Amino acid sequence: MGITKDTSESVAPGPAPQLAAPAPEEYGDNSLVVPSNWTVTFVQGQLAVSCTVTPKNPETDAVTNLYVGITNPGDSSRFYCSGSVTAVGGSTPPGNGMTGFSQTFLFDPKTHGSTVRSIVFGYVQTSLGSSCFMLQQLFTVGTSGKPRG
Repeated sequence: MGITKDTSESVAPGPAPQLAAPAPEEYGDNSLVVPSNWTVTFVQGQLAVSCTVTPKNPETDAVTNLYVGITNPGDSSRFYCSGSVTAVGGSTPPGNGMTGFSQTFLFDPKTHGSTVRSIVFGYVQTSLGSSCFMLQQLFTVGTSGKPRG
């Protein structure tokens, strides 16, 4: 089963939950990080997300917390899966990046639709203190076994 990035028009999120974070475009400083290997897969009934995030300035900055998740693009309060990684053991060395992963078998494209929103957020320790970031991207889950494009 294949996955491709959905380049069509973004789907407007539904009503926000009561304790929702601010809209992604208003949340944090995304210019501090570089995402890579951001994938969403649906293979043999398993929906999974993975993403690596590194600091844009590895000489002084370090990623200290990373959260990855997959939501319904029309209602961001409906998470299909989520996972997090946190640095432990004192100060995090400059240049530290993190890879987050999450998976679920409780997803069916026939029931939930073929478009999912992946959200990646976390914290970066900079020379000026800790700052947050929040990235999101739509993915299309293919059910035919071939990538869609």
